[in-house]
Amino acid sequence: MPGLFDAEFSAAIPDTITSPEAARTVLEDYASLRLSPPSRARLTEFVAAHFDGPHLGRLLALVQAMTEAEIASIFGFAAETVRARTVGFQQDNIDISLYACQEDLPYNSLIGYKKTTAAQPYDVSSLFDPAAENFHAICEAFAPAPRENWHEVVHSDIPTISIGSGWDIQTAASWAKEATRGMSNAQHFFMAEAGHGALVYAPCVGELAVAFFNDPTRQLDSSCEEATQVPAFHVAPWVDKADAQDAEVEETPTEETE
Repeated sequence: MPGLFDAEFSAAIPDTITSPEAARTVLEDYASLRLSPPSRARLTEFVAAHFDGPHLGRLLALVQAMTEAEIASIFGFAAETVRARTVGFQQDNIDISLYACQEDLPYNSLIGYKKTTAAQPYDVSSLFDPAAENFHAICEAFAPAPRENWHEVVHSDIPTISIGSGWDIQTAASWAKEATRGMSNAQHFFMAEAGHGALVYAPCVGELAVAFFNDPTRQLDSSCEEATQVPAFHVAPWVDKADAQDAEVEETPTEETE
C-alpha cells in the first residue's frame, strides 16, 4: 500500500504542482512530515492541502485504506528521502560550490568553455554543455571573495601523500602530481585502473593511506601502483612466425589448372 501511495503521489505532482511557488510549498510541507508523529490525520491534511481532482480522491482513499504501520512507513520514508536526497544533496553541493566558485571563477568563463569545446575534433556539447551552464548559473549565487595569492603554489615540507587515478573523469589524474609541486616532502602515487576516489576501486589504496598515517615519514613502496597497472598484452612467441608463414602463402603464385 505505501508503494501505491508513492506512485500516485509521484503521478499527481506534475499535474497539480505547476509553479515554482507551489513546488516550494509542497516540498516544505513534505519535509515537515519528518518532524510530525505519524498519523492518518496529519497525512490526510498534507494531501488535501496540495492536491485536487481525481488525484486527491485516490490519495485520500489510499490513506484511509492503510494500516497504522503503513502510515508510519510513509512518514519514515519522507524522513529518509528528505535527509538523504534533499538536505544531504544540497549540503554537499553547497560545500563544493563554496570552493569551486572561488577557485574556478573568474579564471574560467562560459564563453571560454564554449570556445575551447568548439575547437575539439568532436562534438561534446550534448554531454557537457548542460553541466557547464549549470555550474556557472550556480556560481552567480555566490558573491566573489577573491583572496591574495589564491592560486600561488603552496610550499611546505609537511609529509604529504597525493594519489591520482587513471580513470578519473572528474579530476585530471595529472592534478595529483601537480598538487605536490611545491611540497618537498610529498609522495605521489598513480593508480592506473581506478576512478574518482581511488580508495573505492583499489583496496590497497586504503592500506597505503593507513601506512602513511601511521608513519608519515615512511617511504612507501610502489606495490599498490603495480597492482593497479594495466598488464602488458602478451604476444605468444609463435605469432610472428605464423604471420610470416601466412604472408609467404599469400605471395606464392598458384598454378592454373586446365
